[in-house]
Amino acid sequence: MARGEVKSAERLLREAIDNFTRYKVTSPEIPIVRSKLAEIIAAQGRMLEAENEARLAIAHAIDNRRIDKIVSGPLLFRFSTILIDQGRVREAEKIAAAAVGVFQRRCSPADSIEFADARRALAEAFALQGNYREVLTLHDAIKRSLDGKSKQYQSRFGNDMTLSYALIDQGRLEEAVGRLSTTVGQLITSMGSQHPSTAEAKGFLAIANWKAGDSVAADRNFEQALTILRDPKQRTGVRPHNYRLIVEAYFDKMSATAGNSVAVANELFMLAESLRNSKVKESISAMGARAAVSSPELAALLRREQDARIRVAVLESTLSNAVAEGIDSGVLKSDIERLRMAQSAILAEIAEKFPDYAELVDPAPMSITQAQQILAGDEVLISTYTGRDRTYLWTVGDGDAFHFTVAPLGYDELQRHVETLRSAFAPTGLSLSSIPDFDVELGHQLFEDLFAESEAVWKSRRSIFIAAHGPLGHLPISVLPTQSFKMPQKRAPLFSRYRDVPFLARSHAVAVLPSVSSLQALRSIGAPSGERKPLIAFGDPWFSEEQVAEQARKVSSTSIKSRGLFRFRSAPDLSDYASADLSLLPPLPETAGELNEIAEALGVDRGSNVFLGKMANEDVVKSFKLDSYRIIAFATHGLVPGDLDGLTQPALALSAPQLSGVTGDGLLTMDEIMNLNLNADWVILSACNTGSSDGAGAEAISGLGRAFFYAGGRSLLVTNWPVETNSARKLTTGIFKSNDWSDRAGALRESMVNLIEHGIFKNRKGEQVYSYAHPIFWAPYMLVGDSRSF
Repeated sequence: MARGEVKSAERLLREAIDNFTRYKVTSPEIPIVRSKLAEIIAAQGRMLEAENEARLAIAHAIDNRRIDKIVSGPLLFRFSTILIDQGRVREAEKIAAAAVGVFQRRCSPADSIEFADARRALAEAFALQGNYREVLTLHDAIKRSLDGKSKQYQSRFGNDMTLSYALIDQGRLEEAVGRLSTTVGQLITSMGSQHPSTAEAKGFLAIANWKAGDSVAADRNFEQALTILRDPKQRTGVRPHNYRLIVEAYFDKMSATAGNSVAVANELFMLAESLRNSKVKESISAMGARAAVSSPELAALLRREQDARIRVAVLESTLSNAVAEGIDSGVLKSDIERLRMAQSAILAEIAEKFPDYAELVDPAPMSITQAQQILAGDEVLISTYTGRDRTYLWTVGDGDAFHFTVAPLGYDELQRHVETLRSAFAPTGLSLSSIPDFDVELGHQLFEDLFAESEAVWKSRRSIFIAAHGPLGHLPISVLPTQSFKMPQKRAPLFSRYRDVPFLARSHAVAVLPSVSSLQALRSIGAPSGERKPLIAFGDPWFSEEQVAEQARKVSSTSIKSRGLFRFRSAPDLSDYASADLSLLPPLPETAGELNEIAEALGVDRGSNVFLGKMANEDVVKSFKLDSYRIIAFATHGLVPGDLDGLTQPALALSAPQLSGVTGDGLLTMDEIMNLNLNADWVILSACNTGSSDGAGAEAISGLGRAFFYAGGRSLLVTNWPVETNSARKLTTGIFKSNDWSDRAGALRESMVNLIEHGIFKNRKGEQVYSYAHPIFWAPYMLVGDSRSF
């Protein structure tokens, strides 16, 4: 491990576990070694596999009463760090607190390094939630406990960036500047001025300089830090959270004096884009290696690049400890430099031989001018970035149309507003009365806070592209009222009072972008080649024998039915493991009618273009030449890692193999989607939460979406929350009854407005029961990607 040979280390640890198991199943060494194995797997970026190993280690220790319970302390804090790296901070806090509790209850020696590591893991979880007071309390306890081990304290905690930022956050600026100045000097001596750890420390020193009033030093250190850190390939070993803290502080500093300076706004625009692009890269780069099996040369290059990157990260961690311990680190430095040069050469070769792949996983940030050049005259782009205290918005039109806004809405406050608005889309039951009211007043206030100032740029445009960051990525902006509106009293039919609300959807078509540069990539593809058929569709899959037997069951017309998928991912209760397989997924018989109606609207034959029930299976999907279809539709459940046993990547649920008589596992996974060859204007994912976050970050487009883009889709129709079946049918079929659905965002808006103004659910007697004007019915669908065909 110290040499960065993680694959060899993993192999040896697996052999050790096998040997201990053969010797004695209850051996106390098994959970310890399995926990170390989890660490090594995590170092390679296989986080879900690492989590599974960490859970198995803890379960073994808990089940074996003969194992000293203090062993579970290190197992727990290692598990908490894996959760932190997945962004599951609150879970990590509980696990790290449990680890600290184990050491305390078992009277662990005060100067135990593992006890200190557990406290630091808890401090990391607190830091990621902005609770820096507790961070300082924990680090003070660590320093007191290791008072007699100053060398070991310096080795593990002397240059701790979380502690340094906590000092800044709590106003101990003089102490922070002194500590960080020392750290920067040590890192320059030991690792060099261009090392990412040195740049990270300079970035934090810049923040401390700025807060302390030393603007000259702040500017110098910000420039030196960001010159290195803005390049993802040079950020190896730097926590994304720390990079965001540096960038957000720079945003605050520059925007405070920039006004509407295009030059400053452009620099911040590109920085925000680099942050957004790093999330895309994290989400798909590992999948790309598996998806590249059709190109052995690319697969080999990717494997070499990943191996080099992992070894660099491991060796840099080893280097930090070696320097602090006073060990000669010359050989390690040479190895790191050699690997960095090799990695750069491999990346250059990938970019030259496979430019499309390189652009997908590592797109270059676009400038405002570049964005203006790809927009049509009736289009506008809104890019957002939400920091701790403010939200930054760039509104860009063609020509020189531009506005930069800084709204006083920080991450937590915006998150609360979004959660309040989204609560209207989460019924507490299946009855109509369980649907909450939509907070029209709050929606308009949020619109005013974020978009009113730039109205002169966007209002006259027909279509809005939005590349949203953070909480705003989980709210379709189409539901925001553009004017103040007093809701009338309730009237018949139910929900009809929403018909007159001035939702943004009434005036503008909206499309979502995973990043600004993705629009450029999509528009550089060019016009589709060859003759294409209108539609191929798959839906209403069979998951169990019981569902097949009950297929004739009718859906009640007196209650609301949603395509909701109960989440099977268990909470981090280490004594209880949930189990779920494909057979437990609820059926979706109503999707058959939806796909058939789309086929009818497009004038295509259902029998040869719509595949339902047992025919909606993996073999059928993969047997078609999918690049000969303009529209590819899937009406089924969208799954995320953890929904089913062993599921480690996003997937679409198809018919169970034993019911359809085919091979496979019944799941069309992200890497399988990336291996498809598409040439589609539309990919429709008419399912539950296919547009939700997939665990890699809070973006508005799921891993499934990115996979379909990689495969050749130009736009996706996805859902933000469980959809009610009757309105979903009317909405999706309404799109393709539009006069011009080549304007995809426009066709979606037209169908939405039709539901708001005319959509009515009638019972079997023909009586009007409720209106579809409530946003729960028309707003779940969003278009992701290019909004039209040129």
